[in-house]
Amino acid sequence: MNRNGLTVLFSWFLVFIWLVVIFYLSAQPAADSSNLSKKVTKVIIEIIPLDNEVSTTENLIAKLEPHIRKLGHFSEYFGLFVNIWGGIFLNPAPLLFLPLFLCYD
Repeated sequence: MNRNGLTVLFSWFLVFIWLVVIFYLSAQPAADSSNLSKKVTKVIIEIIPLDNEVSTTENLIAKLEPHIRKLGHFSEYFGLFVNIWGGIFLNPAPLLFLPLFLCYD
């Protein structure tokens, strides 16, 4: 296989891996997903200096968690878009099978 063929294969392999990550995160129970979002929100609160004097950490987590969850969903699918976009430019043929794969999410 030539270098271009390996590049195309690797590009679409990244799309497949990204889909697996999305399916894995989507298959998590609601409680696990919520706990993960709260952990990420807590890390963000610790990294970014926010007005902690007015609100407690728990209040900030409660206020920011829905936004962090939405940002997480957007990031998942934006990453998929970027990977697919790269694959389309190299070889659009596998794109024909992608809608079938996405129907299972």
